[in-house]
Amino acid sequence: MSRSRTSNPAREYWYRFTTGDARSPAGRTWTAPKRDARLERMRINLASCQQYEHGYYTAYRQMLADHPDLIVHVGDYIYELTWGTERVRSHGAGECYTLSDYRVRHALYRSDPDLQAAHALCPWLLMWDDHEVDNDYAGPVSRRG
Repeated sequence: MSRSRTSNPAREYWYRFTTGDARSPAGRTWTAPKRDARLERMRINLASCQQYEHGYYTAYRQMLADHPDLIVHVGDYIYELTWGTERVRSHGAGECYTLSDYRVRHALYRSDPDLQAAHALCPWLLMWDDHEVDNDYAGPVSRRG
């Protein structure tokens, strides 16, 4: 007997990740409603340009209070470089160049407790942006070219 991999429409799911002895906090998500279902409401919150060094992610606390159904992040989820003189916290490393550098930077951003809580609350739709690979990289040559 095979198990179906389909899920029920408009169903809430709770999940967590386990590796070795480590367990993540529980997160929540849900499936989309049926195609012809009438929605009573759909709350979408929008975020962008979160530079770890330039502030704390306290705006996500308000998002949590709004009980969104979806958070859409439209780019600059991380920054590969540092700028400015009035930083409130530090990347602790220089500009990202390697896959390892980007993984460490992403993990640093995801260590913020307000950002973690927002990710655990509801599904996210993430749009990638140039800072996720290299600032102003478009075209045959990046800005470093």
